[in-house]
Parts: sequence; structure tokens; C-alpha cells
Amino acid sequence: MREVFAVDVGGTFTDLVLLDPSTGDVQLTKSPTTPQAPSEGVLSAIGKVGLSLPDARFFFHGTTLGINTLLERKGAKVGLITSAGFRDVLEIGRLQWPMYRLHWDQPAPFIPRSLRREVPERVRADGEILTALDEAAARQAIDGLVAAGVESIAVCFLHSYAHPAHEQRVGAILREHYPQIDATLSHQLTQEYREWERSMTAAVNASIKPRMAAYLGNLEASLVGGGFGGEFLVTRCDGGVMSAAEAKDESVRTLISGPASGVMGAATLARSMGIDNLITIDMGGTSLDAALVIDGQPSLSATTRVEGFPLLVPVVDLTAIGAGGGSIAWIDDGGALNVGPQSAGAEPGPICYGKGGTEPTFTDAALATGLLDPEYFLGGEIALDTEAARDGIAERIAAPLGLDPDEAASGIVALVEAKMAATLEEITIGKGHDPRDFALLAYGGGGSLVACPLASRLDIPKVIIPRSPATFSAWGMLTLDIVFDVARTRPTTLEELEASGPAAVFGELEAKAGQSLERQGVEPARRRLLRSLDMRYENQEHTLNIAIASDEATDDPAALRARFDQQHQVTYGYTTGDAVEVVTYRVRAVGEMDKPRTAEIAPGGDVEGARKGTRPALHRESGGAFHWAVYERERLGATDAVSGPAIVEEPTATTLVPPGWTAEVDAVGNLVITNQERR
Repeated sequence: MREVFAVDVGGTFTDLVLLDPSTGDVQLTKSPTTPQAPSEGVLSAIGKVGLSLPDARFFFHGTTLGINTLLERKGAKVGLITSAGFRDVLEIGRLQWPMYRLHWDQPAPFIPRSLRREVPERVRADGEILTALDEAAARQAIDGLVAAGVESIAVCFLHSYAHPAHEQRVGAILREHYPQIDATLSHQLTQEYREWERSMTAAVNASIKPRMAAYLGNLEASLVGGGFGGEFLVTRCDGGVMSAAEAKDESVRTLISGPASGVMGAATLARSMGIDNLITIDMGGTSLDAALVIDGQPSLSATTRVEGFPLLVPVVDLTAIGAGGGSIAWIDDGGALNVGPQSAGAEPGPICYGKGGTEPTFTDAALATGLLDPEYFLGGEIALDTEAARDGIAERIAAPLGLDPDEAASGIVALVEAKMAATLEEITIGKGHDPRDFALLAYGGGGSLVACPLASRLDIPKVIIPRSPATFSAWGMLTLDIVFDVARTRPTTLEELEASGPAAVFGELEAKAGQSLERQGVEPARRRLLRSLDMRYENQEHTLNIAIASDEATDDPAALRARFDQQHQVTYGYTTGDAVEVVTYRVRAVGEMDKPRTAEIAPGGDVEGARKGTRPALHRESGGAFHWAVYERERLGATDAVSGPAIVEEPTATTLVPPGWTAEVDAVGNLVITNQERR
């Protein structure tokens, strides 16, 4: 059994988990992210654990490079070729005006109009060709874009999901005459309708693809140069992994893949603990990501929005807010305290890092209130400057508001917790779920610090802090399967379904999905193909996804109608007698990977031996200032328990156990924290 390792490149730190599959033992480390050269941070983390690359079988990799490239608009210069009459689809969108806004400056289009070209061609929604592709015009469009200096070209023709030959021909022309220019053909990413969303998906992929491909290629070369001969797998935003080769072509599928890995790992851990319903929170340096696991499964969405850009790629359903350790505290024009969404990031970072940061952050406030130990950050690798943090808070927050510096610092912490609690209320109560029926699993560098305060606010009775929560998303990568999603839009009513040949459509999609798994080396015995249909009432805009068993008949309109009506009742609280339409066929191909075995830890019995002392700390949600007992997590054994007020420290995370709560260590080292008043 050769070693397996996973690396998660975040905005502030790069996390690595090294697993020995034969024993279940893991090694964990963190290394500062190097934004200008991300692969250097990865190689640094590998060096810190002394990993022998020739001995490694799998490398799982998650990176924020794609999403950062998109958000910072640092991608390639992109041109768009589209059907005649559709040059302005990126600006027209859905003609939506923001609610409650009398005045609005529409954001600039993702690709400027000067870099968009029309080509005569037209295909009907059923695939019939109305106007053949004008190849001379296509060549002229390509020549014009190349002359304008584009580095990458997206091609998106009307209804190419039904007939992709025109896009394929333009791609061939581009490869023949300009092989140095990268191409993204929309039908290769998605065969679904909605022209704006499909155009945006192709445009975003074309923008980030060159940078992602170069990064993955350089990293792969460095690993191979170090003797790595195993499989290089990249995480996807739908909670799976794909080969590095596929990630280079479909880079848009890597967006928010790091947070998705954490949610999938949380679901795996919860199932092993017999927990069905879970709220997950991942607090990193720049944001908090929250998700739900219901009946053991994370929810997936067929589409997502990133900074307002609609993308037709399946994703783990996540909600993110700008509330992380580096979130900056500031005073608005009305004299009110705010925190985030601006972040100090990895460079210069919070004031206490001593790297030139001048804006007070959540981390500075947690340090100033005593919640964090300045001598034990990253196990002592980085000494934090408490006085500098206090001075920054005093100057920029306390003095303008007329507050004591301690009050200002605790106010920053309390405000961040309130924002997080509001987010959790939105994804639970706002969607008809009672948070008291859930457990809360917290990870990320700051998740364990705010977990119990959030649980107190929402009356959640149980909190789980996994081993090394700061590297949990990287551990979650080890639980992922190879995944390939394929879909095709073919609208039809249920009454017409049998004549439209649903079995044939599923057969074509499954053949394509199977080919992808075969390219990625998945053995036939490890392949699973999952079918589903997007359905809606006639004249509805949005759809519901209905899972279809592999042996379930798809030509029984009455049975499908009953399934859809039931799901509509659960989701929206009503049904209608209107006709039902099938809009999109979906197949999710899964190549099952071996899952990590978690080793049990040694039994405890010496809680006092794990105690490091006490520390005064101020925390509003817990009731004010206390002397908190401080414990070293690595010295706590199975069945050991500590009661609040207590702080449990480890090199990369700090767990707060408020008064009235008790933390017990389970057999594999998770901290299970319960509210004694709710028992």
C-alpha cells in the first residue's frame, strides 16, 4: 500500500495531508501560500513532511488559483465567437435589474464588445440546421481576434447542445491556423440550454484555462522530476476529482473545489459517526463557507454564480460570506462597526503577523481578547505581536467609537459571529430546516474557535471538531471519487416522452461518461452511473432534479409525474394539475476510490496531564471575561473530557469550549462538544 497525499492551496495557507493506507496514520502540515508562484507553496509543504515522491500512489490537489484568477480578472485575454445576432448576449443576460435599486451601473461585460464576433449559422433547438456555418466568416472572425491580441477564444453557438458540428468545425479551423491560441467550445463543457449561462461558462473557462493549464503542467513536471509516478488528481467543485489532463481542459470545474472537498469529507465523517444531518462551516483566512448534509448526503446544485457570473457546472451547494481570520474591521460612513468582506489575505495579513498589515482583523481581535496564544500560532512557527494588534484596534476602531480597546476587540469578534449565525439561519431556517435537528462540524483555521458560539446562537446541541481541523479540507480530498457529469437538454412533455426515446438519450450520455472513466483509468468494477431528470410544470422557469434508478423505466409518464409532484410538494409546499415537462437528462459517472481508514488514538485517563495552565480571555457570547483552562489537544486521549470554560489548543487551531459545554474525545480523536443544558 503506497502513500497517498493531498494538498489544498488556500488564500492564506497551503495544507498537506499524508496518509499511510496500511495503518491509517496521517501526517499534517501547513505552509504559507505563495500567490505569485503557487507551486512553490505546494513543494514547500511536501518538503516539510519529508514525503518520498517515488513512494506515493495518489496526489489529490485542490487549488484556489482558478477562482482567484476569475475574481481578480487576471486571466487570459479572451475573444468570443457566437451566432449572428447574439454578439451582445453577455450584456443582455436576463434583463434583470437589481431589486430596490433606482440607479444601477451595469458591470462591464466579461468580454468587451470589441473582442466578440458574430458568424452566420443557425441551428434549431431540436438540432435541425437552418443556416449552414459560413466557414469564410468564421476564419475572418478568428483572424480578427488574433490580430486584436487574444490569447484564448470561446466559441458558443445557439443550440450547439443539440447540434455541435458547427462549433467543432470552428475549433478545427482554429487549431489548423493558430495552434498557439487556446480554444473552449461550449458543447464540450455543457450540452444544456440557456445561451447566457452557456456563453458565460465558456468565456470563464477560456479565461482561466491557460493559467490553470500552465500551473498544473509546471507542478506536474516538478513532481515527476522528484520521482512521482502516481496519479495526479484535481478536485472538482461538485465534490469529485478528475485527472490533471481533464482539469487543464475544463478548468471551470475546479472553482470552489477546495470548500467542496471539505463538505464531502464532513459527510463521510458524519456517516461514520452515525450522524445524518449536519451543518458544516469552514472558516479560513478570507471567508466562511457553510453547507448542509441531509440524510448523509451533501446537496448539489446544477448551476452556480461566482461574483454574479452564472455558470452551468454542478457544484456542492455552498454559501460563502467574507468573514475569515483576515477579515478587516472598519467603520462605515454612519459610524457603525463593520467586519469584512475585505480581507488582509496572506500578504500583508493581519497586523499581528508583522508583515506590514495596518488594518485590524478578526485574528487581531481574537488575539487581543486572549482567545489566541501569541506564542503557539502554527505551533510556535509564527510569533504573533499582541501589542501591535491592540494598538491597531485602539487607533482605528476603539478611539473613533469612543470604546475601550478590549470592548472594541470583543465587539469585532461578536460581530463576525453574528454575521456567521445569520448565514447559518439562512441555510437552515430559511429553507425549512430546524437547526436543532443538526450537528455542527467545524473546520478550517478558525472554524473551531467560533463553532460553539455559533451553536449557542442557533441552539444546536452538538459540535464536532475533527482532528487537525485546519487541514480538514485536504483530508476530505482523500475521501473523493473520480466524477464526470454530462447532461443534455431535450425538452418534451411527459406525454411525448416515450416517443422521444429517453433510453437512447441516457444511453448516449452513459457511453460518453463511461469513456471519461476509462480515460482516467477507472476499472469497470468501480464504475457507477447515476441518472436523473430535470423536470418542471409547463410554463415554469426553473426545474427540479429527480433521481432515476438505473433499472427504473423512463417511459412511464404516470410514475414520473407522481415522483415529480411529490418532490414539488416537499420543496415548495404545493402541486398543480398543469402538464409536466422533462427538460434535461443528466448522468453522473462515479469511479469509486479507496477511502482512508482512520486510525484510533490511544486511550486517555490523564486529563490534568494535558492541561497547560489558564489564560484570561474575554468573549461576549460566553458571558464575558473568564480564566479559561488551557489544554494541549495532542495529549488528550480517547474518552478524555474537559468542561468549559476551556480552550483546547493544537498547532493549527484553537477550540473554544464555553461554560456549560463539555468536550469529549472519541475513539479516532474527534472532539465531540455537547451543550450540557440540552442533554
